[in-house]
Amino acid sequence: MKKTKNILGLGVLLLFCMMPAAAWSVSGSCTGCHTMHNSQGGNPVGVLGASGPYNNLVINGCIGCHTGTNTQGSANLTTSSDAPYVLDTVVPTAVNTLAGGNFYWVADAYGNTDSKGHNVVGISGQDAIGLDPPGWSTNAAFQFNGARAAGVAWVSQLTCDGVNGCHGDVTNGISGSHHNNINGGSMLATTSGNQGQGNHFRFLQGIKGYENVDFEYDAITVPGTTGHNKYKGEIRVTDAVTAHDTMTYFCSSCHGEFHANNGGGGAGLSSGGSMASPWVRHPVDIKLPASAPYTGYADYDVTVPMAYADTTTAPAANDIQASGIITCLTCHVAHGSTYADLLRWDYSSYVVNDGVNTGEGCFKCHADKDAP
Repeated sequence: MKKTKNILGLGVLLLFCMMPAAAWSVSGSCTGCHTMHNSQGGNPVGVLGASGPYNNLVINGCIGCHTGTNTQGSANLTTSSDAPYVLDTVVPTAVNTLAGGNFYWVADAYGNTDSKGHNVVGISGQDAIGLDPPGWSTNAAFQFNGARAAGVAWVSQLTCDGVNGCHGDVTNGISGSHHNNINGGSMLATTSGNQGQGNHFRFLQGIKGYENVDFEYDAITVPGTTGHNKYKGEIRVTDAVTAHDTMTYFCSSCHGEFHANNGGGGAGLSSGGSMASPWVRHPVDIKLPASAPYTGYADYDVTVPMAYADTTTAPAANDIQASGIITCLTCHVAHGSTYADLLRWDYSSYVVNDGVNTGEGCFKCHADKDAP
């Protein structure tokens, strides 16, 4: 699952390192993040920054700043670091893995399994599937980040941000975003040049959502908690997609062929179509049915997350039957997973009607399939 690009503003993610946990806009001494000459006492500034200098005069890069183990145990990320870690150097556990997953499983130096994560430059090399993302769409309605027309072959591997990455815009990446990030809560995807990136959900261009301040660190240990993200979704009634601010649309910018419903033969978006069974690929951006067997999913479950049409308010308890929308992230994580295909559970081990995985993974929604 890889691609590549210029890492524009790569080092700016270091700015997380100076942020107070509950207010994720930069504060503190400039020297905590920036250097004038990348030199102190004859040596490069920072142990992890030895491969610099970096753009924007920062003393570290995305990967260096966001490598480590999330060991915090308080309500917010405060006790071991102010930066959310997305690449561990030891086997991550469910408790210290944040909402986006962990690159450990795909990193060349650690897990080294291509199918378990996105192969980002600096973390892992290009895998055998080639540069084009699986499901790269030929439909003009899906245009990756505005950087290239849909269907045009990739020529570089995936990077953290910029033209060939996920975060920030195509010109400046995430440069300046940390200085202007709003303090969690509802992200409205407003734009004001590059500085407006701080208003987009997790710096994802044009995407709305409600950000949990600790990246769901504590939510994994508290079933039914309201301390989780609210991903933006669209309740579709035809194959056509009208909302371009949802998490599923963002994923489909690279994996558009996976967005089609029961028709289209893999053609990605169609001009309209049936939303009825039988499906040829699992539907996304549709409402979780409010009838049996789906009624068993009432309390939000961070291991099988849903999206919401309205992300302007904080999460509430027992709101799934009223608001839950199936999204790509219901089954997959963004960075990497211990399971193949970035899945949230071991799909290959699930057995129908054996009663082993009741209430988990697929059976969270499809409860009738697990009745022994």
